[in-house]
Amino acid sequence: METRQEEINSRDITLKADERLDYLPGSELKIIQSDQTFALSTDTMFLGRFVHVRAPKNQRVIDFCTGTGALPLMLAEKTNGQIEGIELQPAIADMAARTVRANQLEARVRIRTANITSAKTMYAPNSVHVITCNPPYFKRYEASKINPNEQRAIARHELKMTLADVFEQSAYLLRDKGKLCLVHRPERLTEMVSLAEQYGFGLRRLQFIHPRAGEPANTMLCEWMKAGHENGAKVLPPIVVYAGHTQEYTEQARAMLYGTD
Repeated sequence: METRQEEINSRDITLKADERLDYLPGSELKIIQSDQTFALSTDTMFLGRFVHVRAPKNQRVIDFCTGTGALPLMLAEKTNGQIEGIELQPAIADMAARTVRANQLEARVRIRTANITSAKTMYAPNSVHVITCNPPYFKRYEASKINPNEQRAIARHELKMTLADVFEQSAYLLRDKGKLCLVHRPERLTEMVSLAEQYGFGLRRLQFIHPRAGEPANTMLCEWMKAGHENGAKVLPPIVVYAGHTQEYTEQARAMLYGTD
């Protein structure tokens, strides 16, 4: 990712000692990041490109587990609607809120500090068009190795919320035919199908991400529609991230990450 340090005092945005100001790949939008938290990942970028959201101002979009706010920024380039990001950890939510101000998006993007498990108390039912989420990927077991950095541990393991919480809250908030878009691990797909059936979702689009050609997929993008069972699912062509045995992106991955697809 390209990193450019800039003066942003004119917007009353102060970077802390461990923070830097980066540019989103393929965009002039800026994001505040820190080495103490997970940096912007290709998983988030792929999800941002994968999501379909309509342009009109009446669209309402919520990003669960928003982190430092990358997905709300990407979605703001796709819609004129209202976007909210929900982040549990106050310090990270503060970074996301300052990122919004740095990009002068306060009129359309809002960051809220809360656990997504309380989303039902924050919004009216059936009021949201699209929900996105890059959640913690791993369940917590007795033998789980938990990162000693609390911020990273919460982002990686289901310590504060679960995949079931994502579906439960989304079922309450989304309108009929509203969409829940997730990036996750393929080994959780069976669990997702079960949760989707429980909460009234149908799978609409599925795309697997492979590190290299010939290797198993280690990530997937999926779009679920509330009350959308009758439409059936479309499996999109796979994404291959790296060319051969190198660390160079394939043309396909580069086009998606840098927004030229």
